[in-house]
Amino acid sequence: MISVCIPVYNRYVSELVKALKKESESSGIRVEILLLDDASEKAYRQSNSKLAEISGVKYNELGHNAGRSRVRNLLYEQSSQQYLLFLDCDTIPANDNFLEAYAENATPGTVVCGGHIYSKDPPSPEYLLHWLAGTRREVKPAGLRQQQPYRSFMSSSFLICRNVFENIRFSEKLAGYGHEDTLFGYELMKAGIELRHIDNPAVHTGLEKADTFLEKSVEALNNLLAAMDITISDPGFMQSVKILRTYKRIRKYKLCGIYRFISGIFSGPMRSNLKGPSPRLWVLDLYKLSVLCQKGRELT
Repeated sequence: MISVCIPVYNRYVSELVKALKKESESSGIRVEILLLDDASEKAYRQSNSKLAEISGVKYNELGHNAGRSRVRNLLYEQSSQQYLLFLDCDTIPANDNFLEAYAENATPGTVVCGGHIYSKDPPSPEYLLHWLAGTRREVKPAGLRQQQPYRSFMSSSFLICRNVFENIRFSEKLAGYGHEDTLFGYELMKAGIELRHIDNPAVHTGLEKADTFLEKSVEALNNLLAAMDITISDPGFMQSVKILRTYKRIRKYKLCGIYRFISGIFSGPMRSNLKGPSPRLWVLDLYKLSVLCQKGRELT
């Protein structure tokens, strides 16, 4: 039996829960489905709370927003099974043997990542930036992810053995959005935990509009710097994150001032491109680096 742990925030999860229950019943793989709402808006809570009427589904709510790390740790505490399958609330299994593939790969002391995909069809222009960043940067076959297993860890869909999670939890010092999975993957590597990637994707359905996506990208950079503090500027952690490696080189050659000046001039055009009908991912990279340069952090 698997504990399926789903942190919920401002999403309707009926389709996800029913897909999991359908496969569970057809395959004989028993699951308990745990839903923990992280202070969503009332309409979402009213709708999702009705899922508790389904056998094997447990629904709980938090009175205040605890954040992505804390809510996952609380789901672990509420779970009862040896294996925990964490799924983001804006995903849906891409195939009918989703649970079966995870169950077949469940191994004591091992973490298994199935990966995720996006719709093949481009969305409307206002969502295009997120779709491009996801399809071109995140979506990779298992063989490619396995070449750098810990750097490829994503928390949107993964199976973890209970005794591993007991020792390596999500850092609750990261209260905002983003990079809690980057730090978690790094902690798995330091602990010598085997991380296995398989081709068992969940479809990411929660595209954000460009404005929101850019805001979350900046928030994620703040969390990345916080993660750097948590690791006490561990060179191994910085080396594992591409944007930190690039930023370190910029600082090494004392180019931050020039970069801030140039990016300041082109800040408007960069945002216009990223919010427009033909966003370029290299512009997104420059935009993120400009944010780091503006923060002026030292990297050792």
